[in-house]
Amino acid sequence: MRDARFPSTAASAIFWSQWAYWCALGIAIWAYLAMPSGSIRSLLVLAPIAPGLLIFAVSYWLFLSCDEYVRYRTVRAAAITGIAIGLLSMIYFFLELLGFPKLSMMWIQAVGWSVFNVQMLYLWFEAK
Repeated sequence: MRDARFPSTAASAIFWSQWAYWCALGIAIWAYLAMPSGSIRSLLVLAPIAPGLLIFAVSYWLFLSCDEYVRYRTVRAAAITGIAIGLLSMIYFFLELLGFPKLSMMWIQAVGWSVFNVQMLYLWFEAK
């Protein structure tokens, strides 16, 4: 594989967008567990949405700056993730009919991001 250098601006954008998201997520979890119900708690629980949108913007910016191979692998990873989420949600739908407990969307999001991130980490390590 050819030599691929990861630009420092891209690494910085990924780091800071992730940092903002994880800080906001920590605040949201704290607000959910420790604060009484009200508008401030609701605002803090919804706070990770803004840095989450920033992560998508950074991802799109990086996607546009990549070559065709990385774009192909990214779209392929997104397709595999979609297939995995579709299959798992269909299977669990029928398991719920048999009496399994209902799942929160949090678990679906966690599985989806995990499947996608594993594929992207593999691509990143493959380039090194």
